[in-house]
Amino acid sequence: MLPALAGEGDVIFSDELNHASLIDGCRLSNAACVVFRHADLNHLNELLAAHRDTARDMFIVTESIFSMDGDAPDFAGLAELRARYGAVLLVDEAHALGVAGPDGGGLANEADVVVGTFGKAFGSFGAFVAGSARLRDALLNRARTAIYSTALPPASAAASLAALRIVLDEGAETIGKLRRNVMALVRAVRGAGFGAGIPPAPLFPW
Repeated sequence: MLPALAGEGDVIFSDELNHASLIDGCRLSNAACVVFRHADLNHLNELLAAHRDTARDMFIVTESIFSMDGDAPDFAGLAELRARYGAVLLVDEAHALGVAGPDGGGLANEADVVVGTFGKAFGSFGAFVAGSARLRDALLNRARTAIYSTALPPASAAASLAALRIVLDEGAETIGKLRRNVMALVRAVRGAGFGAGIPPAPLFPW
């Protein structure tokens, strides 16, 4: 996605704890990559302000649930910065879809572009990019790593679709059960003498 959208003259602002796949996407593009301190909106604001007059386009790239710490950024704050500087907000929902949000639909309601995987909560294989029709057309024509790759097997697509229907039909019930399990683990960890916060998704840094 990133090499297809960002290029020379653009600036990508990447959270310092972003997943390796996002880091590699930044490197594969010809855009300048600027790293901001983890979930630090003040630092991101300073960096955006410093580049607004020289960058062609600016992209803010973050995970919705960070894969190592299980925490989430301030999406309202990110959306405000995106609007203030005319940037594009790209969010990786890989660790949130199916397990976070009121119905398992993830957390990035304010994002311009959402990336997700079918290989975690959906129990299948492959991934997707969601956005506008214009974004879709751009990726179909410019995303070389997708264009010159083998398509997903139909069975994988069918399994992902079935999992998506389960989330849509039973999301509130299954997420409720998952949250109860999370709370049980939090109580057990605290009872063992460790200080565990309540994560937005079932990821516990240990």
